[in-house]
Amino acid sequence: MKLAVLCLALLQSLSCSGFPLYQHDLAPTAQQAITMSLAQVNKQSTGANLYRVHHSSIKRVVTVGMNMYDLLLNFGIRETVCPKASGSDPNTCDFKLGFFVSTASCSSRVRVSSELSEIISLRCSRSTSSSSSSESNSREVQLQLFHLRLVAPYNQMCHAGRP
Repeated sequence: MKLAVLCLALLQSLSCSGFPLYQHDLAPTAQQAITMSLAQVNKQSTGANLYRVHHSSIKRVVTVGMNMYDLLLNFGIRETVCPKASGSDPNTCDFKLGFFVSTASCSSRVRVSSELSEIISLRCSRSTSSSSSSESNSREVQLQLFHLRLVAPYNQMCHAGRP
């Protein structure tokens, strides 16, 4: 009996320990959520070029209701060589090279159900690539190149199966 209680306590603590979440059936849904979030970033960004995701992870899955949950995502983006006006798919664009390439860390909350997906919140903050640049120039560049903060209510919806 004591062994069963100890095993149960261990399993409970592991579920809240911050170990990476891996659910292979969430991969397509998470990819769709990242794609929606990236599309919104590219729509709202003030830069001339598109951004592309260079890493992403599911931070948490929150059950909201029957067959409805929120995906909390973290992802990093980097500027590409493709102009916004080109209409290119950012995933087909090469990353821009160089020291002063615009990058950002983003987090989004996407509500997912069987019928649709909806961005609840999206926040990005520009990463600093140069430690030698002055504070005022760094802030100015941040405001000019990339400033995005999107918080609910926001109703960009994506029907299941269609981006």
